[in-house]
Amino acid sequence: MEFDKYLTYCTTSPTGLVWKKSRGNIQSGSIAGNLTVRGYWRVCFCKKLYMAHRIIWEMFHGPIGEGLYIDHIDGVRTNNDISNLRLVGSVENGRNRKGHNNNSSGYTGVLLQTSKRKDGSLRQHWTAYWTSIDGYRKSKCFAVDTYGYHRGLTLAVEYRTKMIFEMNSQGAGYTERHGT
Repeated sequence: MEFDKYLTYCTTSPTGLVWKKSRGNIQSGSIAGNLTVRGYWRVCFCKKLYMAHRIIWEMFHGPIGEGLYIDHIDGVRTNNDISNLRLVGSVENGRNRKGHNNNSSGYTGVLLQTSKRKDGSLRQHWTAYWTSIDGYRKSKCFAVDTYGYHRGLTLAVEYRTKMIFEMNSQGAGYTERHGT
């Protein structure tokens, strides 16, 4: 799409874009776009809606390939500064997500799970989860009856942190804000 014929990248615009030419009720130099319910800027262009961060990326780097995302590095959906945008796949995009508000452990990728033993008794264990470089979900369990409730949690958090560190040394792309 030839966005740069009609739009200009502008760091002082809240959307990151302004209109180049006046047309209809749009004035040249005016802010292009409006805020969506989900907190992203979007622009109506040739009777279609486009996300402003995707327009900006294409203006600087060209078309976005199939299955790729434009990630806001700082996690602020309204910050469309080109230095805050990066092209990533689905897995890497997820490695820059904030923590879920329903996280019961308080730590990303660490869950307390309960399972039934063959004798019918219940077993609790802390499980550390992460996604490997090749995109497979991995886990390691720390049983509460073996380690204790708090020690099991600590071990699960430490183990997941270790795995994230190891994967980042191989280029996994987990960011500082992942899970915060």
